Amino acid sequence: MKALPRRALLPVALALLGAAALWLLLPTDRAPSQAAVPVFTEWSFNPFAEGQPLDGVQHNADAARAADAARARVARVWENGSLRGSDLDGDWGTWVDNQLQPGNALRRRFDYLLTALGEVQPADLRHWVEQEVTAQMSAGAARQVLAVWDRYIQLQQRHFSQHANPNDAATWQPALAERTAARRQILGADWAEAFYGDEERAFVAFTEQLTAQRAAGTGPAEVDLLTGPPSEQL
Repeated sequence: MKALPRRALLPVALALLGAAALWLLLPTDRAPSQAAVPVFTEWSFNPFAEGQPLDGVQHNADAARAADAARARVARVWENGSLRGSDLDGDWGTWVDNQLQPGNALRRRFDYLLTALGEVQPADLRHWVEQEVTAQMSAGAARQVLAVWDRYIQLQQRHFSQHANPNDAATWQPALAERTAARRQILGADWAEAFYGDEERAFVAFTEQLTAQRAAGTGPAEVDLLTGPPSEQL
C-alpha cells in the first residue's frame, strides 16, 4: 500500500483535533471525579478525648490550685491568726539592674513570715512569697527571692553539734564557729554576711565583754546567750 503524502495527512490531523475539542464541550453523563475522602486518625490516642489532660497540663493545673489554696491559708493567718493587725517587716530586697542584692531587710521579712509556722506550713509561705513577689515585681524577681528563701529554710533546719553553754565560756567560740561556717556554706558568703554579720560581731563583742567582767568579778552570774536581746544572741 502506498503511503499518503504529508500534505494529505494534514487535513486528517486537523479533523481529529476538532473532534476531540467537540467531545470535551458536549454534555456527558460521566460521573465527576470525586475529591479524596479525608482520613481521620482514631481519637483514642488523644488524652483530651476522655477528659484526661497531658501530664504537663495537669501538673500546671494542680500547681495553680495548690498555690491558690496556700495563699488562702496564709491570708487567714493575717485575718484571724497570729499576724492579725501586724505589718510586714523588712522588704523584698534591694535591686540593681533586676538583680537581687544581699541585704538584711530580706531576712527580716523572712523571719516575720516564719513566725506564722504552726498555723501554716513552710510550703504555704513559699507559695505566698512567690505570688506576692511576682505580682509586685516579676516572675524573674520571684525566682531570685525564692532561691534565697529555700537556702534560708535549709539553714533553719540545720542541726548543730556545738551548743553554747552560757555558764561555760569555752563553749561560746566553737558554737559560733560552727554556725558561721554553716551560714556561709548554705547561704554563700555575701548573703551570710548580710543576714548575720552584724549579729556575729555583736555576739563576739558581748562575750568578750562578759568574759572580762566575770574575770573582774563584776559580770552577771548567769546570762542567756540564745534568748536574750538579738545583739547578744548566738
